[in-house]
Amino acid sequence: MRLRSYHTIGLAIITLLMTASTLRAQESVTDSLTVRSIFDELALIKEGEGTVFITQSPDIAALVHNRPTLITKDDLQAGYTYRSGYRIQVFSSNDTNARSTASHRAQQLKDAFPEIETDVLYKAPFWSVRTGSFVTREEARDFINSLKGRFPAFAREMYVVPSKIKVPL
Repeated sequence: MRLRSYHTIGLAIITLLMTASTLRAQESVTDSLTVRSIFDELALIKEGEGTVFITQSPDIAALVHNRPTLITKDDLQAGYTYRSGYRIQVFSSNDTNARSTASHRAQQLKDAFPEIETDVLYKAPFWSVRTGSFVTREEARDFINSLKGRFPAFAREMYVVPSKIKVPL
């Protein structure tokens, strides 16, 4: 019985953190709009709705507020683990010159965004290039727009793919 309650608490915390990231991704940041966390949102008093009181460690709130949207190479220096996330596929082909094209595109990405992890992958018979490590699909979509603006020649080939990503420990 005790193990089940720890499991339930763990799932509640994970759900809370994922909901917070979704809320933050949906809010647009402008000069007139402040970004609120899930905790701030729950604590708002709304007419006709109940009141939520949150008692929590400040460490939990700090984790929600400080979670990176794009995980860079510097974030991974202290070590990392893998989790489900999203990457941007920039190239995929099985043409005879696919290997050299993949290497060329990967180098272009590394030159333009040196802080972002870019990989050339081979899964027979396809060569592909994937970049970035994103926790949510929305974050990947936001970044893909800047990639398409920077590389319009192959913008039509770019799309978000579910992938295992490296996350800092």
